[in-house]
Amino acid sequence: NYGLTLSIWDYLFKTNYVPEDGRDIELGFSGDETFPKDFVNQELYPLKFKPKNED
Repeated sequence: NYGLTLSIWDYLFKTNYVPEDGRDIELGFSGDETFPKDFVNQELYPLKFKPKNED
């Protein structure tokens, strides 16, 4: 993961953008509270997941 390493350039050249004070930023995706917590089930999740029928 190069996230921290590459962000250093933004700070050096003052091109970084942190909204407001950078606190209370929501992370994740909708439905992440029901996403499996362990590695094996995370890997198997796409095979098990079936979208709801939208009629």
